Amino acid sequence: VDRLRPFVATWLNLTPDHLDRHGSFEAYGRAKQRLFERQEPEDWSVWNADDPEITKRRVGTAAPLEFSIRGPVREGAYHESGSIGLAWRGGTERLLEASELRLRGAHNLSNVLAAIATVLPLEPPLGAVREALRAYPGLEHRLEPAGAVGGVEFVNDSKATNVSSLEVALASFPDRVVLIA
Repeated sequence: VDRLRPFVATWLNLTPDHLDRHGSFEAYGRAKQRLFERQEPEDWSVWNADDPEITKRRVGTAAPLEFSIRGPVREGAYHESGSIGLAWRGGTERLLEASELRLRGAHNLSNVLAAIATVLPLEPPLGAVREALRAYPGLEHRLEPAGAVGGVEFVNDSKATNVSSLEVALASFPDRVVLIA
């Protein structure tokens, strides 16, 4: 990263994936940290407050925002008592109920919060953010509803191509699951 200077940079997670390419977990973490190296104080860095591996690797001089499914953050987006909230510019606001999202799973809730925190510096109208979140169906092949037969729901998650992805996908289902892999 010798020229990239993102106005907003977001770090979602750090799990032991892609180690065949990076050699070690530490090297993988350092590679992700590089995204923030060229940022200046007028830029924004968005951090997953729920990931201790990210928390201990925070770097740079950009203004920090956070996201958390576990509760309020100083500045950013969070989940608390079934609601998605914002902490922004010294105030807090309930944006919408998490049950209004069409996405399933705690990992998708975390991704939604990351997306919200990432767009905050652009100061979008909050009504537009609410409507976009309510309407967003998710990506193809990522916990994508594929229909029901005889009361059995089928879900396509063929993008879960590593153990970490499969683990969070399976945790999205409160009931018994029959996995076809």
